[in-house]
Amino acid sequence: MYAVTITLEDGPAVVPYPAGDSLTFLQGCVGGYVEVIDFDVMDFSASLWLNEEGKLEGLDYNALATDLVRGQIMPHDYIVGDVVITGLPDDEGYTTGLTLEQAEWLIGYLTF
Repeated sequence: MYAVTITLEDGPAVVPYPAGDSLTFLQGCVGGYVEVIDFDVMDFSASLWLNEEGKLEGLDYNALATDLVRGQIMPHDYIVGDVVITGLPDDEGYTTGLTLEQAEWLIGYLTF
């Protein structure tokens, strides 16, 4: 399974999504406690994980992430810091990874 990161330094990238301790992985990607926004774009649905305290910490604006979830956040809200995108939760509420095809489609959408 895979995830897509959108970092301020490197932009979007496909990364392996670990089996097991996903919380440690998610917190490592965003640099702190996590908050999640489920979103839909075209026929694609996923979860975007961000740093829960990013604005308090003064992290920089993430334009790609903000544009991606624009329909799910308040009109004047925005995303800061690095984010990671995973699949939606499964029926038991566990975070899932993306297939390689989904991850590559998302990279194409973000870099078009």
